[in-house]
Amino acid sequence: MGSEGDKLLLLLRDRPVVAWAIEALEQSGVVDSILVVVSEHNLEPIARVVEETASALSVELVLGGARRQDSVGRAVDHLARNPPEMVLVHDGARPLVPAELVRAVLEAAREHGAATAGLPLKNACKEVDDDGFVRRSLERSSLVSVQTPQAFRFEVLARAHREGRAQGAAVDDDAELVERIGAPVKVVPGDYLNIKITTPDDVAAAEAHLALAPS
Repeated sequence: MGSEGDKLLLLLRDRPVVAWAIEALEQSGVVDSILVVVSEHNLEPIARVVEETASALSVELVLGGARRQDSVGRAVDHLARNPPEMVLVHDGARPLVPAELVRAVLEAAREHGAATAGLPLKNACKEVDDDGFVRRSLERSSLVSVQTPQAFRFEVLARAHREGRAQGAAVDDDAELVERIGAPVKVVPGDYLNIKITTPDDVAAAEAHLALAPS
């Protein structure tokens, strides 16, 4: 982002990104409670945001780990004390996730055990080597760009994390951990509104979407 601090605390229309994400999950109508996984450095400021965010849901904070994979693993361990039937994993940096997408991913996971949102690729894709030369062209019709939320039967996600830790796996998302144990992952059509705040341009895009949204 080129700025100091956590991007979850960046302001969209004078509200932190993470507050928008909490609200979006609540508006889906299918989320009972939320665990916000945070670094120790950002625990206090995000705790203040959570306290100030009017939500009918139970919202707890859990300390994360060095990697995304470790952070979700800690949340899974926390939930294992009173395991739910289903669990959603969502990027706090995706503040505009549509309620319909949350519901669709969860419904697919209820049926198949695991599901993720994904978008078709707009551009041609190339695999390149370390020197920047093309190794091969990839058939984009069979590729998707993965978004969150991802949803899982809790026992499936817990097993995937448990076996991933035992094997020393290093993955980019939880669906990949589930793939490694041989379980199916259903892809649900994602949404271009479901922007991930990664660069300053993403902030501008999110602001533009909010400006066009019905009041």
